[in-house]
Amino acid sequence: MEKAFIFCYAGHLGVVIPKTLPFINDPFAPGQLGCVISTKDIKVTQEAKDFIRSNFKRASGSFASTMFTHHNVVTPEHGKSSIAFLKGPGERYLGKQIEIGRDCELSVLDDCELVDEPVPGDFMYFVDFSQ
Repeated sequence: MEKAFIFCYAGHLGVVIPKTLPFINDPFAPGQLGCVISTKDIKVTQEAKDFIRSNFKRASGSFASTMFTHHNVVTPEHGKSSIAFLKGPGERYLGKQIEIGRDCELSVLDDCELVDEPVPGDFMYFVDFSQ
């Protein structure tokens, strides 16, 4: 099954979010500003996990461009946690520092599948030629 992929390259964080994921919300519905993905449908590199943990900023409010949430009720459909991205599906540049909500829990990253996969070439090209 296809999964979202969070990665880091040269101090820049990125994510690839396939349009076919079983999203918790409907990111294509009117009024939706992003997508919510169960951590069981996300893979992440160790470099990205380390980068996020050392380069995040907490927002003063509960909402931010990236949200890490433990669910109060665990269900087979939504799992025990999720990550929400303000931007919807596609290949996304998240930046050199991410802002997370005041109440977000970075331990949610440990619920994602840890992988050792190459960074998408388009992302590397973008970073290399935008500096």
